[in-house]
Amino acid sequence: MKKLIIALLLLLSCLFLFSCKEVECGHRYLTASLRAPTCDKEGYTSNVCVSCGAEFKTKYTLPLGHTITQTVFAPTCTDVGYTYYSCECGYNYTSDYLPPVGHSYTVQVIEMKCESTGYTQYTCSVCEHSYKGNFVEATGHIMSEEVYLPQKDAAGYTKHSCQNCDYIYKDDFIFFPDIYGGSKIKNTDILSKGIDVSVYQHTATADGYSPLDWNSLKNAGVEFAILKAGSGKGGVDPVFEMNYADAKAAGIKVGAYFYSYATNEEEIYEEVDLLLSLLKGKEFEYPIYFDLEDPSLMEKEDKDLLTQYCMAFIDRLRENGYYGALYTNNKWLTTLLHEDALRAYCDIWYARYPSYDKITMENDYAWNKESYGEQLGMWQYTQTGVIEGCGISKNQTVDLNYCYKDYEAIIKKYGLNGFKNDNIVAAE
Repeated sequence: MKKLIIALLLLLSCLFLFSCKEVECGHRYLTASLRAPTCDKEGYTSNVCVSCGAEFKTKYTLPLGHTITQTVFAPTCTDVGYTYYSCECGYNYTSDYLPPVGHSYTVQVIEMKCESTGYTQYTCSVCEHSYKGNFVEATGHIMSEEVYLPQKDAAGYTKHSCQNCDYIYKDDFIFFPDIYGGSKIKNTDILSKGIDVSVYQHTATADGYSPLDWNSLKNAGVEFAILKAGSGKGGVDPVFEMNYADAKAAGIKVGAYFYSYATNEEEIYEEVDLLLSLLKGKEFEYPIYFDLEDPSLMEKEDKDLLTQYCMAFIDRLRENGYYGALYTNNKWLTTLLHEDALRAYCDIWYARYPSYDKITMENDYAWNKESYGEQLGMWQYTQTGVIEGCGISKNQTVDLNYCYKDYEAIIKKYGLNGFKNDNIVAAE
């Protein structure tokens, strides 16, 4: 406490002495300095007393005022524009504000692809700001199929092509024998039962021939019919068109055969071209057969020529989109033709008859592998079949057949025998 009182006494003494000095000093001023005016402050002359240091200001000058420079900042897409005012002294301010101009977008549509999302790309032409919108989800590949049929020297296959991009793949490779098969099959079950008919099963009338009752035939168990289209000597079978129309109307599947008398290649092509003209505009669920069995040909030709005739006829059918096959009997197949070559080359409708008394559609007979060899696609097991009440002429029997192969599925799948399949392509 004592120290504090001493300090206060000393402070009062100093103030007293200073006040006395101001009163007593007569001031002798010297010009200490000139203070130049600035932008916002006046200038003056500073006079300082040499005795007491008191300052006396004189010769005041006005402030110079700011020297302003302007810098204009244009508005951008997202930022305000303005003018920046500044003086060298550091004084500054902003004014003349302008609103942002906003983005000016260019639009690019990126199409959706099968495996990538589509969208719209928006890019500002001024500042390059960008964003994406209007997204379209990828749909995945939308595939279409084309089936390329095999050729003798090239495999066929199914070609899968995306409708929206260039994605392609191939599968289901198939070879010539896979369709036309050769004669060997694995199935031994009877898939369907049928007949084959010609003018000989019809009763002649004053106007031509009476029709068969195809509805009754169907009710009796007939599922397919192989119709005689014609022959090399007789031309068109007179009931072929009628039988085709009536069988189809009754819901019975059909195939056709042509009885050959050809003794040279030229006659072979004449016969097959006649047959093709008869088949045109029709649809056949079963094969088109080359019927080679006429006794007149047995001694005139050798195995090589007869086998060549079979292949030439069937080749021409295949070239024109038909499932060509061979009809023949056991003697012809085993002694007059090259059996192994034909079994490998084409499907065979085989005629061989066990001995039975009365054969009807209700009988089931088994293929005798020991006698007949490997199973064939169709077996004509009798020429003395009896079907009551179906319009077959009196004293006439009918050939009965078992089918072991699903010809209809093959023929329709590959667009053969007059059936249309828009996915089928002959060759690539």
